[in-house]
Amino acid sequence: MPGVFAQIGTEYGHKYGGTSFELFAKISEKNHAHSTLNPLASYQKRFTLEQIMNDVMIAYPNTRPMCSANCDGAAAAVVCNGETLKSLSLEQRRRAVKVSASVLTTDPYEEGCQVLPNVNTLTRKAATIAYEQAGVGPSELDLVELHDCFATAELVHYDNLMLCDEGGAAEFFSSGATWRDGSTPVNVSGGLESRVTPSRPPVSPTSGRSATTSAARPATARSRMRKSALPTSSDSARPAAYTSSRGQRHSLCSGEQT
Repeated sequence: MPGVFAQIGTEYGHKYGGTSFELFAKISEKNHAHSTLNPLASYQKRFTLEQIMNDVMIAYPNTRPMCSANCDGAAAAVVCNGETLKSLSLEQRRRAVKVSASVLTTDPYEEGCQVLPNVNTLTRKAATIAYEQAGVGPSELDLVELHDCFATAELVHYDNLMLCDEGGAAEFFSSGATWRDGSTPVNVSGGLESRVTPSRPPVSPTSGRSATTSAARPATARSRMRKSALPTSSDSARPAAYTSSRGQRHSLCSGEQT
């Protein structure tokens, strides 16, 4: 997979421009910086841009800090309907997270898929259906946890999740939008580069982590949200959550399996 996502990232840059080794490294720099505020991250260490760029090259342009480490792990989610939720304790209801959409897609069969899976098409298709089911659009998201198995993967998924205009992922990142205090924070948990990844796609842990740090809500509700709940460098390292006046929390995350 290192070679696959290295090629996907460089292919994106060749097609749309704006990418560079340094830009991909800056994505990793962001995620490792975010990890220092997540006590549940496997790696809670901030790296300088120079450290990232000068580390061991795994598959250009991804160096070691730009890759998620392999591990064994497990996650579980208790899923219930609204009626069952009403029978639970107040504390359990308080912690509940509404899943507005859950979509699974596969990459289409193409001759090229024998060599390079088409993760872009399957991710964009899943996102399109999920937005429709949830009744929200990309511009209405307050936070995104996406599958950053490699720094290059995060960049192309900005585009696949339609967080930016087509071909505009590099400019979107360079604007600062994806940092925790940006307009569309991405992977404030530290991402998979800090939390490591099991051999199967870590959708359950990503969903859970997103649930404790984010809310994907309509823009009309955004003004009621306590933006100060987003962790900053001066805050303690406790997980934070966006909350609205209704006390509801919603989450949107992405992962892929090819």
